[in-house]
Amino acid sequence: MSEKINAWLSQALHDLNAAKINFSNQLYDISLYLCEQAVEKLLKTYYIKKFAKEPPKTHNLDVLLETLELTHELKDFSSMIDQYYFTIRYPSQDNVAPFTMVNADDAQRGLDAAEAIFKKLQKELP
Repeated sequence: MSEKINAWLSQALHDLNAAKINFSNQLYDISLYLCEQAVEKLLKTYYIKKFAKEPPKTHNLDVLLETLELTHELKDFSSMIDQYYFTIRYPSQDNVAPFTMVNADDAQRGLDAAEAIFKKLQKELP
């Protein structure tokens, strides 16, 4: 089980680092997408450790937090990241390219939220 946990955690950390790199390259939509991916993988790592089984197949961070009974502590952070994840991937109904809908402040908030979740949970993982 520890190999699986290490693989998930390693990928989560990689995605968070990639989010930071994309932020520094002013690719704010990609940075936000990777923030969600990093947190999702971190939560799934935590799930594997806690329940010793495969995590649920969902991209919704709030659902993962509820399953892990962590909603009260991290909900504000996860909800903020989720709102971007579902809006920055495809053009809107108004034919607006999603990358134009976010800026450096949005991406910084995403990074801050992701790092807060990592800070809280990573100390409980290997």
